[in-house]
Amino acid sequence: GITPLLSMLRHTVREGMRTRWESIRNKTYFIHLSHDMNTRAFFQETSELAQRANPDKIQVISLLSTVDGHLTKEKFQQILPLDNYEFYICGPSSFTQVTYSLLRQSLGIRDDRIFAEAFGPSALKREPDDNFSPPEPLVPAATTPQHVRFAKTHFDTQWEPEKSGSLLELAEAHGIQVSYACRLGNCGTCVTKILKGSVTYATPLAAAADIEDAHCLLCQAVPVEQEVLELDL
Repeated sequence: GITPLLSMLRHTVREGMRTRWESIRNKTYFIHLSHDMNTRAFFQETSELAQRANPDKIQVISLLSTVDGHLTKEKFQQILPLDNYEFYICGPSSFTQVTYSLLRQSLGIRDDRIFAEAFGPSALKREPDDNFSPPEPLVPAATTPQHVRFAKTHFDTQWEPEKSGSLLELAEAHGIQVSYACRLGNCGTCVTKILKGSVTYATPLAAAADIEDAHCLLCQAVPVEQEVLELDL
């Protein structure tokens, strides 16, 4: 369950170091809960990332349920200063559901501020906020074929509505190498510079992502109606 969130942590540390932490406006708390020492995956890497990170911007908390117990309302309140957070949860379906319900029912976190990815047979059962409707994309996706240019590889192709999928899928279909991890618009690994043109997104999460201007999350991005979309790939 740690893999997608670990990709997000890597990206945040990398971007922070690249920009001397000026691009990281909000503090990230990375909470890793394992059963015991033998099941604490990627502990060495998360510890190394924590050492490289600016402690005012990133804090890594590693907990063992056999020692520290499970996540509770009180434990969240001990770890997190009072603020308006977004929560990203990943793990087995039972853990994801319990943590989601804890955030909603005990801490009063809005549903639209909780993002989750579960692995296992059951899907997350959400409790929608009253009178909440997800934001619409800023502009509609193109409904006609669009000219897409991959600048570094000197390759031009057509994006087809209802066929090509995301720009990440379009790149993969033509053998263009792209770094990615979660494919959900969460981790930021696939952020790509837009040299010309514009994109929109299929999901509210991706549309609201905090990324640099003239960049996009390739795994969720699709073209808008325009003459050409040119990407730095």
